[in-house]
Amino acid sequence: MTFTTQEFRKPKSGRRTPALLVCVAVLLVGVVAAVLVSRSGGTRPPDTAPHTESATIPPQSRDSGYTDLRWSQVGRVEMPFSEQYGPHTVDGSQASGYDHSELGAVLAAWQIPVRLVTVSSPEAILTNQVAGDNDSMNSLRSAIAYFQANDPDSAPLLAARPTAYKIVDYQPRFAVVDFAVRQPNAAYAIARYTVVWVGGDDGDWKYQPFVAAAPVSPVTSLAGFTSF
Repeated sequence: MTFTTQEFRKPKSGRRTPALLVCVAVLLVGVVAAVLVSRSGGTRPPDTAPHTESATIPPQSRDSGYTDLRWSQVGRVEMPFSEQYGPHTVDGSQASGYDHSELGAVLAAWQIPVRLVTVSSPEAILTNQVAGDNDSMNSLRSAIAYFQANDPDSAPLLAARPTAYKIVDYQPRFAVVDFAVRQPNAAYAIARYTVVWVGGDDGDWKYQPFVAAAPVSPVTSLAGFTSF
């Protein structure tokens, strides 16, 4: 399934080097941290890490728990889809309707925050698929706006296809998921995203920013991770 929409920006012409991509990714993380500090008066680490190039899945990771997972191009980004675990509804830049399970949470934890930084108009996602208080929502809006104003066409390049995932914590209404993204130096950057289940049986997973900080240093082993 391929989705094309003008909500997703087209990159400018020209080849970007891996070093530049890492610098842009660090900029996004730094912006989020700076906005949080300025608004909260203290230090609150972001729950994202630089996204870089994907690579072959190493033997340390386990096989995926999905039986029907497929990666589909959405604008300039590949996104994971599952008939069983979601997302079941795609409306413009939004993808919703995830299964109330660990594997549904994993898909939501990647789809929602990555779409936030790869669409030109993320307000619908912010309004409908992000959970947080006023301060965190304003901080997230400011960080995204600042990033897009300074280098908007680099955003899709930050969302490389992850190599593997690890469920750090799961409860029926709360999940923390780590995603390993291959870097040019053969290490893996870790992006950590938190989602919360909002609503009853007909509810859905929503992204909750600035809750759990990802490891600062890249890792070289994917022991404990599950491959996609």
